[in-house]
Amino acid sequence: MIGRFLATLATIALVLIAPGAPPASGQTQAPLIVWLRSNAPEQPPGGVMREALARHGLVEDRDYRLVLKHSGGDNARFPALAAESVAEGAALLIAFGSAAVRAAVGQTQTIPIVGTGALVELGFAQSRNRPGGNVTGVDIAAPELDVKKFEVLKELLPEAQHITFIYDPTTSPTGRDRPDRMAASLGLSIRALPVTNLAELAAALAQAGEWGHPVNVGNAPLIAQNRPLVTDLVRRHRLAAICEWPVMAAMGC
Repeated sequence: MIGRFLATLATIALVLIAPGAPPASGQTQAPLIVWLRSNAPEQPPGGVMREALARHGLVEDRDYRLVLKHSGGDNARFPALAAESVAEGAALLIAFGSAAVRAAVGQTQTIPIVGTGALVELGFAQSRNRPGGNVTGVDIAAPELDVKKFEVLKELLPEAQHITFIYDPTTSPTGRDRPDRMAASLGLSIRALPVTNLAELAAALAQAGEWGHPVNVGNAPLIAQNRPLVTDLVRRHRLAAICEWPVMAAMGC
């Protein structure tokens, strides 16, 4: 699923970069695309993106240059990375997740930004059909899925009275509020642990292990892009957990 999102982003990027177009007058290099994400991908950087662009006739170093900048699992680093990208003359910013999009928007209102996250809910785009401004992309904020996961945990563990909810507060302004209401309607007590970097994520999973409650691991790039760490800690702390992505379920979460 994550790969399909990346391919969608690459397709959107095709609208912004003309295939086979020579560099603009006075420009000696192809347009620079900077990809902002939480961590380095497990496969060669931008592999899925490069493949999608190649299928549409775009040749790297002739039609575009692709540079990966990752925050090392710390959302606080995105503003500096976005500023650096703008200073380097980026022609297009690809921002994976609301924290990355927020940082990119904070640096430019003219450079096209293709992002994923709560684009409409956080005000980065006017609507899904007509985003307006310089931000477009895939709106994948899904607090409704976090709500559904509470229902699944309750069905699987009907005796559970408390559930730990691990979430990234930068992903959605209502990302915790809706699950809170849903948990209450199911007769559950929720213990919410916000995380914005890898240290907080590891500490939250350790705390959940000490509490011994079932865990709803929220939807956020910080979590999804660090899934080997998350699934390893879920197993290590012997947590009854439910995660967002099918690939994470296959890995043991």
